[in-house]
Amino acid sequence: RFWSETFAENLSTIPGSNFVAVADLNYKPEDNIFPEEFARQHKVKLYHDPVEMVEQEGLEAVCIRTKHTEMANYVELIANTGVNMYITKPMATTTKDANRIVKAIKENRLIATSGSTGRFEGGISEAYRRFKNGAIGDLISIRVLHQHGSISRAYPMRD
Repeated sequence: RFWSETFAENLSTIPGSNFVAVADLNYKPEDNIFPEEFARQHKVKLYHDPVEMVEQEGLEAVCIRTKHTEMANYVELIANTGVNMYITKPMATTTKDANRIVKAIKENRLIATSGSTGRFEGGISEAYRRFKNGAIGDLISIRVLHQHGSISRAYPMRD
């Protein structure tokens, strides 16, 4: 549920984007995600078939959030509709699935990205480069804060 809420929040901050629909990919009640409630809360249409959602809504792009072990199946399915994708991380749990995803994207000439991880952020990359080059010295400890979600969740506005 966390990532679905985060995507819904963050999509509203991207100029030109509109969050219009959601598909309940392989929904199971034990997943503790309630598609009808989510769709109602965000005032979007709920679909049970992601291909139907893309076609009926005339979508240009989708965010895919599902179980990582099922990601390749949904990317292949959606790739055939011709829409670009944001794929939650990790995009795959096996090399075989990663290759399936890349193949589907390339064959359909789409744009796709997966959530970047901190290791590719500029400050972290530069610190690593300096450490490897000996500019920092011996590594004694590392302290990391990893914040999930949007800033409004971490620091809610008070009236």
